Order: sequence, then structure tokens, then C-alpha cells
Amino acid sequence: MKRLRKRIIVAGAGLSGLTAAAYLLRAGHEVLVIEKSAACGGLVSSFRKDGFLFDTGPRAFGNAGILAPMLADLGINLTMVKGEVSTGISDHIVHYDRPEGVEDFLGSLRAIFPESAADMPAIGKRIRSSMRLSKALNRVPNPFFRNVFRDPGFFFREFLPLMPGFLEAVVRTGLADQSIEAALASLTANRSLSDMICQHYFKGTPASFVFGYFENFQDYVYPLGGTGRLPEEMVKLIESRGGEILTNTEIREIHPAANRVVDQLGVRYPYDHLVWCTDLRSLYGRTHTTDLEPRVRRNIQQEAARYAATGTGESVFTLFLGVDQAPEYFARISRGHFIYTPSPEG
Repeated sequence: MKRLRKRIIVAGAGLSGLTAAAYLLRAGHEVLVIEKSAACGGLVSSFRKDGFLFDTGPRAFGNAGILAPMLADLGINLTMVKGEVSTGISDHIVHYDRPEGVEDFLGSLRAIFPESAADMPAIGKRIRSSMRLSKALNRVPNPFFRNVFRDPGFFFREFLPLMPGFLEAVVRTGLADQSIEAALASLTANRSLSDMICQHYFKGTPASFVFGYFENFQDYVYPLGGTGRLPEEMVKLIESRGGEILTNTEIREIHPAANRVVDQLGVRYPYDHLVWCTDLRSLYGRTHTTDLEPRVRRNIQQEAARYAATGTGESVFTLFLGVDQAPEYFARISRGHFIYTPSPEG
């Protein structure tokens, strides 16, 4: 008789690894999470110093139709508050605690770049169009976490009115999208204006994502106690369901033919399935292909070579400053999440 319960190793205890572990446990499998760092959460963590709370990764979460339905599905109760956002260019401050915030942003661009006034209608049209798509994607709960057909009130009141926009968003996001740099180049010749719109995103980010992100500002939520509360609750859930988490443990070798991994101390861990939720370059670089079929070995070697040839991703440097000002001083300037650019030169 085929054994249904599998021993599964999840490599990496970031949010993706913790989520995978939680659902695998719920499906009845035996799960071991292996994390090389001392704590779980990956980029999502918080710490306290001198009575202040600091978030080391994201300063808020976008619900995006995923976070709230997933937490409800897993039975995790996190108290959230609205993560209000402000942006600033020089002395032009815009708040997004209301839907009209993007119009204020466009108005600030007109004031800062009057020489490009003729470009603004096309830029505004593109932003509003992408925002409609983002709104549909954000409001429709991911069907993996919530079955909308089981809630007739939600289905007729909220789901059906959003379906046309949601389907349009799915189709358009599935098509090839211009990079934000290419899209802005087609809308304006003013490089500084383009920089002010796309400066907070990685190079090559799809234009629909950047233009639509103004809608995402309405979707930010912040867990009381810091963003690190989310991985903390995920860890509690995993351990309460019998999952095991090993920290300060790094997988150094992967032997797929023998179905085992080996850590930095030489300890071997057998598995039925390996779920890799961390750096893919390390996955292929640490995989031993001996005893695999030639076709499988070639595929792994090709992937290893491809990832070895790629450059490193862009990174973020975070500086925490202690400022001798009352909180009310900053409350007069911005909301809690403030994205500021001192100069519009770009």
C-alpha cells in the first residue's frame, strides 16, 4: 500500500518556507524546516532597542488578496492597522489615506515640472488604468485561501462586481509588459520626471506594476508589534502542529539520488520530498548529480551554469537614525510610511 504521509524537508524559514511548512503539515505530512540563520522570517523581522521597535525588512504588508485570506485560512489572528503612506518630492508632500491621493501626486508633478504639462494627461491615464487593474487583483481573495462560492453575501456584493476588472488584470498581466523605463520614455522626454515616478523600483520592473502601485498604497496593513509578528505566529503554528524547525543549520550538500541532504556538521537528513525556499544558485551549486540519470544530470548542470552566470540582485541598505524630535513633529509632515526624495532632479 502506498504511503501517503511523506517526510518533507523545507529549506529556508522565510515566509515562503514557513507558509509551505504550515500547509504541508495541515495535509498530514511530516515536516522538517532547516534554516541557516539563528531566527526565522528571512527578510521579515523586527527588533527592539532602547524602547523602540524597528522593522528590518518591509515596513508594512500589502494584503493583495492573499495575506488576510491566508491568515484566516490558517487560523492565525494578527491585529492589523492600516499602513498609511505618504510620498514627498522636495516640499511637495502627498498622502494616500484616501483614493484621491494619486490625483494629488499628479498635481505635484505638474507643479514641479510645468515644462512637461503636455505629458501629464497621458501619464495620468496610464496610472489610472493600471490602478484599476491593481484594485481588482487586491480586492479579489486568492481562491487557494478562500472559496468565495461558500459566502453568497460576499460573492454577490463584492466578488461579482470585481470580476470584469479581475479577468482583465489576469489577461493583461499574463501578456508581455513593457519595462517602466521604456513605458515612461514613450510618455515623456523629461528624464527627471521619469525618475520621480520610477525611482523606488528595481530596473526593468513591469510598467503595469509601477503605475498600479499607487493603488497598493491603499492596501498596506501593519501588524501591531512589528512585521516580525507574522513569522513569529507562523512558527508557533508549525510547532503546534508537530513540525520541527532547525535554526543555525545550513544545508551544504544535496544528494537527490539518495534522497538526503547534509548540513555543515555532516549530519544527514533523509527526505521523500525537498522543498527549496531559498537561493536557487545555492540549490544547483550544492546538488550532487552522481548516480542520477544522464538526462536529469544534464538538466541540473545546465541550470547550475545558468544561475552561476547571473549577476547578484540589487540590495537595500537600511540606516536607523535616532532623532531628537517629538512624534507629533513627523505626524504633521507625513503618515507612518513615508517615501521621500529631497530633490526632483533625478
